[in-house]
Amino acid sequence: MTREELTRHAREVQSRLDFYVARLELESSALGEAFGRLVSATRREAGAQMSQAWASPRITDDDRVPLGVAYDRTSANEERRRCLSVMRTHVSQRMLRHESCLIMSDG
Repeated sequence: MTREELTRHAREVQSRLDFYVARLELESSALGEAFGRLVSATRREAGAQMSQAWASPRITDDDRVPLGVAYDRTSANEERRRCLSVMRTHVSQRMLRHESCLIMSDG
């Protein structure tokens, strides 16, 4: 993959993330905020790692790929946990409303 292809792909990923933040905000402000915080944390952590990678010499040998090195995702992992909690609550409330509507329509 060329640098141009890589940056275009990264731009497309960023655009899709922005779309989903907006889409979730339409569904619920709490969902949009939670997902937005997850995206922000991910961008902060990944951005630092991407900057470091751009500044590093290009890897030309598969043996030099640092597969055993884990990147720090502490903040993103915490925001992911929070986001999933908000999503679970939202889905549960939505299911309860749906069941309530079904019960009322049967009566």
